[in-house]
Amino acid sequence: MPAEISVVIPTRDSEATLGPCLRSLTSQAFLGLEVIVVDGGSSDRSVEVARQNGASVYLFKGSVPAARNLGFSKSSGRLLLSMDSDMVAEPGLLSDIAVSMGPHGALIIPEAGSGRGFLSRCKSLEKSIYLGDPGVEAARAFTRKAFDAVGGYDPGLRLAEDRDLHWRISRISTIGRTARRFIHSTEGLTLLRDLQKSFIYGKSLPAYLARKDSDSSAWLSFHRTALPKYLSRMREDPLLTLGLLALRGMEYAAGLAGYAFGRLGM
Repeated sequence: MPAEISVVIPTRDSEATLGPCLRSLTSQAFLGLEVIVVDGGSSDRSVEVARQNGASVYLFKGSVPAARNLGFSKSSGRLLLSMDSDMVAEPGLLSDIAVSMGPHGALIIPEAGSGRGFLSRCKSLEKSIYLGDPGVEAARAFTRKAFDAVGGYDPGLRLAEDRDLHWRISRISTIGRTARRFIHSTEGLTLLRDLQKSFIYGKSLPAYLARKDSDSSAWLSFHRTALPKYLSRMREDPLLTLGLLALRGMEYAAGLAGYAFGRLGM
């Protein structure tokens, strides 16, 4: 029997967060749920954890967008939900998606951060600043019809692949929004890992900007005007805001270094 909602979660060494992620879905009183984990070669217990929590598992070594496409190609749901392994779904999110989709082709799922360390709290502040910003937020729930109509995720993108899909769907359908959220855990995030990710994104930037059929101008416009958004929180928590500004400065520096390597084809 076809599912109502199919959730696809790419993983790689995600044992620490995958269990809570999956249980946040299966604990919801929602009939017609299908969960698919696409594992990219984990050396930990990610695959075992996925199977213990009732998920179907496919093994695939490729880009994250390609892994999502594979998962959705194996799914049966009328509605599709793209989730990361370090997220948990708020209670009632699945029902919210089913009700809110209505005439829309996709839905934005608001995100909040979660983590106790200073770096994690900086990232949580960043997420709160992005809430409702059309230059940053991207849909994560889709009708199968809309997803298939635009060809799914671009498997060649390592940067803004979610924004790219959001933009392509927005050209053929309206995009709505849920009230319930994803809680994105940044517990255990290190500065080195964060800057490595920014460097990788920077290397992908030349290819993204070279695309004629994209919303790269809107994405760049946000980053050019982001500083006032960060400074707007200065009165609420000066120390955390300064930490976020310092972090964003380092991320931009790492991204620019990656961009230079990408331009040189390195």
